[in-house]
Amino acid sequence: ISFGFFHRMMHDIPWIYKNVHRTHHEHQTPRTQTNLHFTWIDLFMEGSFPVYLALASLTAMGVGPNRLEMWFLIAPMIYYESSSHTGKEIPIVTWIPPFSPLVDYFTGCDQRLIEYHTVHHQLYRCNYSISPWLDKLMGTYRIDLPEAYNSATAAEKQDS
Repeated sequence: ISFGFFHRMMHDIPWIYKNVHRTHHEHQTPRTQTNLHFTWIDLFMEGSFPVYLALASLTAMGVGPNRLEMWFLIAPMIYYESSSHTGKEIPIVTWIPPFSPLVDYFTGCDQRLIEYHTVHHQLYRCNYSISPWLDKLMGTYRIDLPEAYNSATAAEKQDS
């Protein structure tokens, strides 16, 4: 949730987008190296800080993970986030990779995940979260590009 909040903030505040997050969006069609194309501030705001908030929240509730459990929580997230930038549909991209066909069958939560993130890189104003469920809840979910989509036009709108 914090990732989605910070990511949307980076898009909604023009100065932050231009000076912090725009570097990541130089790739309109995500590919593996897109997940490594960040400014250090962006990487902190979208990577380290949300993980810290999640772990601190669990600890405050008295269910904080030990070091081994912490890595079992973080490793799938890194895999999931990295996979969402491959630019190719991968059938095992979900929060629980070995069970992804079952997760998609029963929840439909991560279907078309790569396309979901590609649409974000092309339209900028939708699909802010790591997983579609939060965008579906917030009304910012888009999966199809409009017929009249023009990537140059979208980039110009973001610059203004």
